[in-house]
Amino acid sequence: MSADAPTSTDPSTRGGRRVPVRGDLQNATAYGAPQPDGAVRLNTNETPWPPPAELTDALQAKLGELDLHRYPDRQAWQLRTALGQRTGLPAERVWAANGSNEVLAQLLQAYGGPGRTLLATEPGFAALTPIARTTLTRTVTVSLDDDLRLTPGAAAEAVEAHDPDVVCLANPNNPTGVAEPLAVVRALHDAGRALVVIDEAYAEFAEESALALLDELDRLVVTRTLSKAFRLAGLRLGYLLGPAWLVDDLALVLLPYHLNAITQAAGVLACAH
Repeated sequence: MSADAPTSTDPSTRGGRRVPVRGDLQNATAYGAPQPDGAVRLNTNETPWPPPAELTDALQAKLGELDLHRYPDRQAWQLRTALGQRTGLPAERVWAANGSNEVLAQLLQAYGGPGRTLLATEPGFAALTPIARTTLTRTVTVSLDDDLRLTPGAAAEAVEAHDPDVVCLANPNNPTGVAEPLAVVRALHDAGRALVVIDEAYAEFAEESALALLDELDRLVVTRTLSKAFRLAGLRLGYLLGPAWLVDDLALVLLPYHLNAITQAAGVLACAH
């Protein structure tokens, strides 16, 4: 070793010892999307425009009213009520978390796990497989056709072939931008026993929504976010719309006080604007 070579003073590096990660993570690659400078970031689909000034002004005023020395509402009832009012559902059928990524993770914690399978599309939402991996859920995929579509027939065949516990379809799809008809959602549901999760991060850019099927299909869930059309990606607020029994189940995997008071307050204000 050169006399000029730096030597580490960090005791954690001495002897080359480290605690190994669990076996399934040893050859894994961490998920990450580049965050380049520039007004337009197509890889993350952030809006280049900030939220309305009246919203940010209202949030600044609200900050002075929050009891930040207290833990936030564990159940986020006021926020869930506001989100439900926007979508025509009671708060008992609404859940909220730190971005729809965390909503998806909580769903897989509750309904995926060791010995269980997630069915997703290829191509599809890139973060879904890493999320499934952290919950020890096996992922299988169904390929889109040459037109980047998933037909009802192909959807049903994939469910019948893999018998998944959870199915997740981004609709409109990310990264293709294609919105599938509700017949595909119904096919995914009716062909098996799986929980069907429709990720509607881009719902505001679609002509129809799986919300129309919530009262018809008993194993259907819709996830959404305030990161895209609401222009609040930095807030990290996503939510779920589904049956009340499912919202109750998510309490089994919930971290205490998972959603901070500022995010909850900002979400309520965003719903009002």
